[in-house]
Amino acid sequence: MLHEAVERLQVALSDEFDRAPRICTLATVDAAGDPSARSVVCRRVLAGGELYVFSDGRSQKNAHLRANPAAEVVFWLPRRREQFRLKGPAAIEADPTARGACWSELSDAARAMYAWPPPAAARVAEDAAFPRGLGKDAPVPGTFELLVVRPRAIEWLDLKPHPHDRRRWRAANDWVEERLNP
Repeated sequence: MLHEAVERLQVALSDEFDRAPRICTLATVDAAGDPSARSVVCRRVLAGGELYVFSDGRSQKNAHLRANPAAEVVFWLPRRREQFRLKGPAAIEADPTARGACWSELSDAARAMYAWPPPAAARVAEDAAFPRGLGKDAPVPGTFELLVVRPRAIEWLDLKPHPHDRRRWRAANDWVEERLNP
């Protein structure tokens, strides 16, 4: 069942990262159909499996997802020797209440990055274009977007036992656990 897979993920992430940022890899598809992967911080994992990533709306990943919502998120947990893969469509959350709540969770330094010049553009020479901080009372800029990945499949690989343990849960299979060869 879905809740079993999500609970396994939530427990593993809490154990692996504790209070540290939950770094994962987000893969998207660009306009040419090529994969594009980058490390991001997963800010939330909801009971329904939804993953929240805060992102600059001017970034390539957001452009990719606007054109093609296909996404995959991979968590590698080296201390636990486990990997989780979540595949499904990603959407940009437009709800202003959700955006405001998430905005307030960021540090002043993280909020400031949404006021910087556009990502991946030619480097701006003036350091003043890169503020060091924005307070919680700063209005939520249009550049601040919430990416929400809604998994249709979750896969877990545990490298500790011999042989390794690999399982998959899919929406198309009513989230019934499937045991797979590693």
